[in-house]
This record gives sequence, structure tokens and C-alpha cells, in this order.
Amino acid sequence: MNSKSLNILLGILITSFFVKESKAQIPQNLNISFLLDLSDRISPQKNPNATMQYYQRDLQYIRSIERAFINYVKQKRILQLNDQMQVFFDPEPGNAEINKLSQQLKVSFNSKSNKSNIENVDKVFATVPMKIYQSAIKDNHYVGSDIWSFFKNKVEDYCIKEKHRNILVIITDGYIIKTVSF
Repeated sequence: MNSKSLNILLGILITSFFVKESKAQIPQNLNISFLLDLSDRISPQKNPNATMQYYQRDLQYIRSIERAFINYVKQKRILQLNDQMQVFFDPEPGNAEINKLSQQLKVSFNSKSNKSNIENVDKVFATVPMKIYQSAIKDNHYVGSDIWSFFKNKVEDYCIKEKHRNILVIITDGYIIKTVSF
């Protein structure tokens, strides 16, 4: 999938979730999940791109969605907050640093959240995703992504929450199956 198609898809995703909200009287609770593909597609050595490296595009997509999420949360009343956002990999990277960093990207807001909790998410998402990608590139052991297996075995438990608008953002180069996982 080329970058123009991804930009259009991202625009539609962000727009659709605001259009539906404007029709609802009670704000929806959001549950946004990212499934990141840390395959060799992010390697600047193997897949150089003069315009913008693929991992840098991924970071911009993540940041755009995070900002839309935060803006949405800021518009809700504190008592209505019941929103979350998280990042997943399948398979999980063998690099413990990546797994530890990804835990920082699991954010949840409820009626006990305060303004500083919300503002801190911007700071975390400004730095932590870059550290994850840099660590994966430095490690040079790309685990890839088994999207088929994730949908088959994990998506319902990880990404579906009752009484929420569940959104799964998959950032990949388009290969659905890493290995045969039937």
C-alpha cells in the first residue's frame, strides 16, 4: 500500500470517528488499539526511502491518531471518561526494552483522571514510539507481524471492549500472513 493510500485511509478513519460522535448525544467511549509491524520493512538499510523512512511515517500516523484521541478526551466531561489506547505486537518482540517501552503506551482515562494525566500522554507519545522503532532497528532482529494470527487468537481479548467504540489501527506494509498460521 503506498503512502498516498495510507494517508487517505488515515484521514477517513479520523474523520469517521468524529462524524459519528457529532450525531450521538452521549459521547462514545473510545478503545483505540495499534498493531505495529516491526518487520524489516522499517529498516533504513534494507528499505531506504529518500522522501521519508517508513518508520518515520509510522510515527506520524501514530502521533496523528494519538492527538485526535487526546483532543476527543479533552472535550468530554471528567465523569464521562472511560477511554483507552494501547499498542500491540504479534509476535511479541524478543527485545525486553521494546516490551517495556510499549507498556508506557497503554493509557486509560476514567473519572479519576486529571488534566496532567491527559497532558502526559502527549509527552509519552512524542518520544516512546520513536524509541521502540529505534530499538527494533538497532537490534536488527525483525520479528515481523502475523496479522492473521492476531485476528484469529487475540483481537477479541485485546481490542474489543463492551460499550466502547473499538478501533484497531494496523500499521504494516500490507502482508497479512508472516507464516502459515492455520
